[in-house]
Amino acid sequence: MTQEPTHPLFSLPDDEIVEKIREMSFEEM
Repeated sequence: MTQEPTHPLFSLPDDEIVEKIREMSFEEM
């Protein structure tokens, strides 16, 4: 596996990742 994942979260700072994850978990509930 030489290709890096193109998921948008991986290009964001940690704080933004946490916010995105929180948003997604709230949407799923």
